[in-house]
Amino acid sequence: MELLTIYLDETMMTIHINANMSPVIKERVAGDAAHSFPPTGGLGLNSGLGDVHNLAYKLAAVLRGLGGDSLLDSYEFDRRNVAMVNSQQSVKNGKQIFGLLKAFGTTDSNMEVARRNLYRNIEDRHAMKDINQGIENQREHFDNLGLHIGYIYGDHRIPENASIYRPVCIRGGRLPHAWIRLYSQEETALPPIDSSYVAELSPEEVEMKRYSTLDLCTFDAFTLIADQGTALHWKQALKEMCECLPAGMSYKLKIRLAIRGSDFDLQPGKNGEDWVQLTKLYDGNAILVRPDQHILECFKFPAGYSELLRVLREHLGWDTVVPDWHKVDSVL
Repeated sequence: MELLTIYLDETMMTIHINANMSPVIKERVAGDAAHSFPPTGGLGLNSGLGDVHNLAYKLAAVLRGLGGDSLLDSYEFDRRNVAMVNSQQSVKNGKQIFGLLKAFGTTDSNMEVARRNLYRNIEDRHAMKDINQGIENQREHFDNLGLHIGYIYGDHRIPENASIYRPVCIRGGRLPHAWIRLYSQEETALPPIDSSYVAELSPEEVEMKRYSTLDLCTFDAFTLIADQGTALHWKQALKEMCECLPAGMSYKLKIRLAIRGSDFDLQPGKNGEDWVQLTKLYDGNAILVRPDQHILECFKFPAGYSELLRVLREHLGWDTVVPDWHKVDSVL
């Protein structure tokens, strides 16, 4: 590991360390070992969790002989920009909250002086303008769902507003959430969500909010989500793709097929209606989701086994782990 930079942040002492990893060495760093930023916003913890969420299935795939070096390399491609954006937001949060403390007049090290300043300023009409603006400036600090689950792998744009989360159904985005009902308990290994402690929810609402579309995804498999109208088409595509795989590869690759209308359905209401319009499964489309719940590809009907194979081959880096891919190329 080569230490490239140590950077002292201008708002508080924060060390940023970048590590240059040899492609031969399989170590990867996550969490505070990879990035460390100011504590404002709790983004360091959530960034670390996102790192591990992204890396875990990739390490497992490589250890099982299912993935190549390029799969591990995609970890940095996916996560580096997320960490950079979160770091910038953390610094911004720190500046904004310090600005609010200054508006209150509570930055004096003498507690009695700070208290007198506070009492005086909250009674001052002009000072309250700055205080109210300072409070409004905390919105992105405490309401930042767009940062936590709105990032899209491969999209390096900086969000205009950390508070705005817009579900998307595109490659790299997180599978949009919607409440669902399962036709079989075997469709997920997860227990149902128990929200009965939420006093604002009626018993009927508690019952409706037991499973999410995200629960269709398992940690050790890819998930292909499609509509009942084209279920046979996608089942056949998966079958033909597996038949094309080199010997020994087909049993390592796990892909679950989740069919809307037979395996699960959306709970009634706007949440489910929006999800249907967003995914457009009714047009024959299918969504291939990675084990980390991010979308690997959105297929348009009548895509088939060759498109599935191409996407998985590229993502998992099979060219470096399967020596006889030329045999597969000959049938595509």
